[in-house]
Amino acid sequence: MSNKINLFQRISNRVGQTYSGQKIPRGTKWTYSVSGTFRDAAYALMSAFVIVYAKEAGIIDIGSAAILGAISAVLIAFRVFDAVNDPIMGVIIERVHFKTGKYKPWIFIGSFISMITYLALFCGPKIFPWCRDWVYVGWFAVFYLLWDIGFTMNDIAYWSMLPSMSSVEKERAQVTSIVLFCCNIGEFVVTALTPFLTQTNILGTDAYWVICLIVTGLFIISQTCVFIFCKERSRNLLDRKAEKPASVKDLFNVLKNNSQVRTMIIVILLYYISIHIINGLMNDVLWITAGYNEAKQLQFYFTFVNTAAVLLPPVFIPLLLKKFSLRKIANVGLVGMLATRIIFLFYGSPIGNNLIAPPQILGGGLGAGYATCFCILSALMVLSQTIAYNIFLIMMSNTIEYNEYKTGDRQESIIFSLRPFSTKLSSSIKEGVVFVALLATGINKIEGEIGKINDSPLSPAEKEAEITKVLQTVTASQVWGLKLIMVIIPLLCIITCYLLIRKYYFIDEKYYAKICDEIDKRNKKDLKEAKAK
Repeated sequence: MSNKINLFQRISNRVGQTYSGQKIPRGTKWTYSVSGTFRDAAYALMSAFVIVYAKEAGIIDIGSAAILGAISAVLIAFRVFDAVNDPIMGVIIERVHFKTGKYKPWIFIGSFISMITYLALFCGPKIFPWCRDWVYVGWFAVFYLLWDIGFTMNDIAYWSMLPSMSSVEKERAQVTSIVLFCCNIGEFVVTALTPFLTQTNILGTDAYWVICLIVTGLFIISQTCVFIFCKERSRNLLDRKAEKPASVKDLFNVLKNNSQVRTMIIVILLYYISIHIINGLMNDVLWITAGYNEAKQLQFYFTFVNTAAVLLPPVFIPLLLKKFSLRKIANVGLVGMLATRIIFLFYGSPIGNNLIAPPQILGGGLGAGYATCFCILSALMVLSQTIAYNIFLIMMSNTIEYNEYKTGDRQESIIFSLRPFSTKLSSSIKEGVVFVALLATGINKIEGEIGKINDSPLSPAEKEAEITKVLQTVTASQVWGLKLIMVIIPLLCIITCYLLIRKYYFIDEKYYAKICDEIDKRNKKDLKEAKAK
């Protein structure tokens, strides 16, 4: 019994440890960063595949416009709720501190709640056969709402902890690059491997809940490691003054008084809209232009090329920042996003009765040239958007010091709660755009037919033949309609991002250094006065 008490005491002491100064301890830096791999893997699984799983496994009748509309309405409503819930959670985290830290307890609690919802949504329909169609709509609504709340706790606390670690731009840029490096690995591995694994003849759609068990287990373990092994930066008297208890009113004050936060929130929102719409419709376009099973092959290839593309920016951006400004590097990313999406619009699209670079070679199968070019294009799309996002996140972090410089309050949790606010609001917009796009082009009926075939007792070869027949009914106007929707809207978003940063974001490197120097002078003066008293 005493051994258990001693172990608990050691863990408790470990959890409560802090560090001082602007240098982030190596163990904290790497534990925090690597845990992002499994956080984003879990988020990608839920956001990208919970509905795909329900469709492909025949849990819902995707051919029913009523059920599809109900699911879309639930997603939109809850993601709008979540967008509002994010800043409120930021206020709560800013106000409620535990003995074990300001951020880490919320990270752990949120991950535990999220774990329950993953098991319910991916494993529940397998365990309970009655969880189908309209029953599943109700089941989904309850547990998706619970996931919304739990993951928000974890997400806001996790990202708010990042800028609190250090105010030194070089140190912050380094840890930000490492975190995004790890997060992108988790996201792309799940996004690319899941479609491929779920189409194998061994598990089929049962692979979804197997993947869920693995991802969820790694997620809860990684967040527990953050809770136990990561250290938060200690807050002295002046830090606590700058982090006075917040209220909902402070949320509106931040938006009112901090023009740089307002600018970056809109930029990040538009950025996410641009990538979520393309990601949301990509599978459908690949099915149509490359074939159903060939699309799965492409997704498998994307695993490697996209992962490589994601890993590069966090490595070379810290080096580029020594010679180029944040604004110039952001512009490179935005121009790359524009160019690759314009190429994607035409590549593989029908001109007359033919596809540009037709995917099928003589005798059937995926053409090597088409696959290679598509993989290169996909890698360039991911590379450019990763460059842009890395810089956007650093720009967003710098608005915290600007807020302290202008108002005297840092408000990390409130400011960084607006980032997931943008993410989830964009997801809601994406759900609406995807729903309208599939309905307007008639692709939802194609999805419904494929879902019924996958849920049928046919052999794998018979399923493939039937799905091929269904895909051959897709017309050129449907292809162009789908691709125009998934490209034109993102192009407008990207152009607007460029214009907003150029006209309204003015925290360059010199101004940021000036801000930090002024804050440091104020703090030294206040500390001297506090000691005198």
